[in-house]
Amino acid sequence: SSVLNRKPVGLIGATPGGFGTAFAQIQTREVLEAMQVNVLPFQKMLISQVHEKIDSNQKILTDEQTKRYLQRYLQQFIHWIDHAPVPVLD
Repeated sequence: SSVLNRKPVGLIGATPGGFGTAFAQIQTREVLEAMQVNVLPFQKMLISQVHEKIDSNQKILTDEQTKRYLQRYLQQFIHWIDHAPVPVLD
């Protein structure tokens, strides 16, 4: 009966360190899957050293490589949503 039940979800995380978001995403994925949320399989969006990739005054992403990475991730997420089988409700 959760509002997230069978909804498509993509995980994106950022950290000032190197691996914090990776560990957090592993645990978050487990929780979401237990709640029967459809989590984008096999894809992760991990942004490390995020403080070096944003302009904190303007609050925008400035790193071009990360922008391309994010764009590819979002395209994969949209493609997955558009082509995923429609879940059958119990």
